[in-house]
Amino acid sequence: SGLARAGHDALLKMAPGVVPLNQLWWTLPQLLRANDEGLLGGMTWQQACALALERAAASFDERPWGAHHPVALAHPLSGMFPEHAARLDPPGASVGGDNDTVLANGCQSAGGLKAVYGAVARYVFDVGRWDQSRWVVFGGVSGDPGSAHYADQHSLWAAGDLVPMVYDWALVAAGSACTVLHPAATTRPVRHSRTEGARDDE
Repeated sequence: SGLARAGHDALLKMAPGVVPLNQLWWTLPQLLRANDEGLLGGMTWQQACALALERAAASFDERPWGAHHPVALAHPLSGMFPEHAARLDPPGASVGGDNDTVLANGCQSAGGLKAVYGAVARYVFDVGRWDQSRWVVFGGVSGDPGSAHYADQHSLWAAGDLVPMVYDWALVAAGSACTVLHPAATTRPVRHSRTEGARDDE
């Protein structure tokens, strides 16, 4: 009948990054509140919860929560360039919180207890005294993994601390530096010939 082809439609495929196990994890509280036992394979919620507690107790680890919950936020390019992943994804600090707390640093069931998402930046603005404003970013202000400022704010971010955000231009200039790079040309530039009818501004 040709109906099988409908299953290959792009609209019916799982979106990239969507893991069915994670979606089920978020669905469980709703099922529990509704006392819906349809996915429990014949068990009751009381039996399922008792079994879950037994398994958790059997694998109990006395280390603090942060030891189980280090930051593991991945750089968007580390998956494309795995040979550089160690530089792009520096080791993350231990953090508190979970998916439903202030300063949430959430985990996903498919990836264990590591914190895989959180606030990239935090700000506190003092609109009456702008130079009293403060902020912090997850890593640092540089996008270059070789820079000293690539991840120098991470420990502050993990601790919930902030750094000054000055607005006075004199203070900005006093604490700034400028580096100008002049890469050496390794090849001669390619000269393109103009095509017939091309305008001067093309």
